[in-house]
Amino acid sequence: MNDSICYVKITKSENEAVEDNSLRVFIKMKRSQDNGILVFGDCADDVDEFYMIWNQNRINEVISNLKKTGVEIQYEDVTNDVLSGNYNRKFIETFSDRKNFSQLLIFMKHNLSIDNLLDKVRERGVDSLTGLEKKYLSTNTNEKS
Repeated sequence: MNDSICYVKITKSENEAVEDNSLRVFIKMKRSQDNGILVFGDCADDVDEFYMIWNQNRINEVISNLKKTGVEIQYEDVTNDVLSGNYNRKFIETFSDRKNFSQLLIFMKHNLSIDNLLDKVRERGVDSLTGLEKKYLSTNTNEKS
């Protein structure tokens, strides 16, 4: 099953019980047998921003559980944007460190499709492809005669 990437922004609650319940959601997620990946971006005193890389059903479950806690939450599935190479500044900054970048490469390795890459070439030209994307295309489109 392919994974998805979801951007999540949670605003700190003044209610300590809400904070405790949302922390329990994260702990439950990390203890899951099919662990998702959390990649944290900006984490300030009152706002946490992160990306979840996991299968869509599990992401939906985590989002639903977070909503039930009462925290203020914003989220967006950014999978198609990532696979088509449309990254915003926040995404680039978050995934620029070595560990986070390696998580992104693993995601892309398992989720890139030739259709995504051909759409990207059609829209932005062949020079828009990254090295990983070019390698993926060359290894998956070579026909043996």
